Amino acid sequence: MEELIDQIECVDPDGGHVTVYVYQEIIPAGHWKDPNATIKGMKRAQLGNGQPVNYRGPDSFETLDRVRLERR
Repeated sequence: MEELIDQIECVDPDGGHVTVYVYQEIIPAGHWKDPNATIKGMKRAQLGNGQPVNYRGPDSFETLDRVRLERR
């Protein structure tokens, strides 16, 4: 299971506006004292069309075809 944890408005090199969606994996970690316990796992980022993006710094991302996206 995963949850949407952030939506980041970015600008591409042509001035177009895109939104990067950041998801985080939720890992079941239940035990006899707390059977519904979870822990947070890895994060991943993608565009609205599902294309994955890589983190390049606190204010930038990069698509797989090397297009840089800067936070607005």
